[in-house]
Amino acid sequence: MFHPLFDAADASFRALATAHEVPTVEPLTVSPWVAMSALQKGIRRADLGLARSAAARLLEAEPIKLWRRLA
Repeated sequence: MFHPLFDAADASFRALATAHEVPTVEPLTVSPWVAMSALQKGIRRADLGLARSAAARLLEAEPIKLWRRLA
């Protein structure tokens, strides 16, 4: 399946592909259970910072739980 976002000629794709800055995220210092709840709340409330920090915590502690939540 082809999607126009992944077309190399598309200006949006070029802008994403040429961005050299990688955002740094400080993981939450909570248990994975609290991080799962925070991830859900962050997504539901459109709180990008909370969702990122919770995802970073889950990624370092229990990655399979992160992928299950996002699936």
